[in-house]
Formats: sequence, structure tokens, C-alpha cells
Amino acid sequence: MSKITHIIATKFGGEWDIRAMRDDFQEIKTNVKDEFKENFESFVNSLEEIKTEKEIENEMKNELLSKITENSSDEEKYKNLKFYDKWEDRKKYKIGAIVKQFVSNEEILFRCKKEHESDYGIMPTLSTEHWEKIPNGKEEPKNPLLPKEKPDLYNNEKTYKKGTELESDRYCIFNDKVYEYVGDEPADGKSPFSYPQLWKEIGKWQD
Repeated sequence: MSKITHIIATKFGGEWDIRAMRDDFQEIKTNVKDEFKENFESFVNSLEEIKTEKEIENEMKNELLSKITENSSDEEKYKNLKFYDKWEDRKKYKIGAIVKQFVSNEEILFRCKKEHESDYGIMPTLSTEHWEKIPNGKEEPKNPLLPKEKPDLYNNEKTYKKGTELESDRYCIFNDKVYEYVGDEPADGKSPFSYPQLWKEIGKWQD
């Protein structure tokens, strides 16, 4: 007795077209009767989507990546860089998403802080509003003597004052280093190079 080996169900204009193939290569064609249509559609909707090998591979990768993201330390994340995707333009990122991007010829991980559609103007290396850098353990410790905000470049016409709470009147950047004015009297036109006794070198600015 012949057995059905394949069934293909296609819906056209509200009607189901059923085609089946028997093991003797005989094709059978029929329609779903109205009294069975509701039950048949419920059965079809309950079927699981057949996934490709690539889809299954991506699911396994995402599941593994999720475990790495949730349970690993920052150091362990950097040991598993291959599991993280590179940042892409015109892609939607949700809070918590992690991407990698080259910084000074080294791959650095960034975590999304704000849901958005990516753009080169707000890429991880440029936008601290949308991304936060995941430390790789190689950063220098923050210099506690640096001011809270990045100072302006030294201005020869600006008057600098010692000990003032207004940091912009107290600090400057000169030759790529941060300086604090320590002269007893307010002064202008006296740069760290010309009057080193009036300035205290703090060090390079750290973002």
C-alpha cells in the first residue's frame, strides 16, 4: 500500500491548495473543505518554522554570547572577542548590546547606553551619550589631580587665578599637558613656558 511522503499546503485567496506525493511518485491534489478549514489552519499555525543550518548556528552563537555577556568579567570578555560583532552603520542597537571597534590598532569593546540607530557621527569612539567603553585592564589609573572638566588651551589674554572654584580660571592645557595656576596674584600673558614658577604641571588629560 502506498504511503504519503510529502505534503505541500499553499493558501490562495483564502482557499487552501493541498498537494501530496506518495512513495510511488504519484501526486495527489485536493482542497480543504470549509468544515475542516478552521481546524486545519490552527494545525498549520502550530507548526514550527524550519530553520536553516545558518539560523541554528546563529541562535547557538547568540545563546553562548548571552551567557558570556551576563556572567563574565570584563577581562573574560576580552578573551572572547571573536564572539562580539563589529560596530555597523545604520543598525539598531538596544541598551546593553556590546560591539567591538578598533582604537589605535586594538579592538576595544563598547556597551550601548541608549537605544538608537547607528550613525558614523555617534559611533562608539565618538559618543559617550550612546556608548560606554568596557575597560580592558590596560588603561592608566585616573590622575586624581586632574580637574573635573577638560580645560581649554592656554589663552594669553585670559586672567588665571589661584585656588578659584571656577576651574576654567585655574587650569589650562599647554603643550598637550594640564597645568594649574599657583601664582599668588592673578595674572595674564604669563604662560607655563615663560613663567614655570607660576604653574604646576598636572599631567596629560585623561578622558
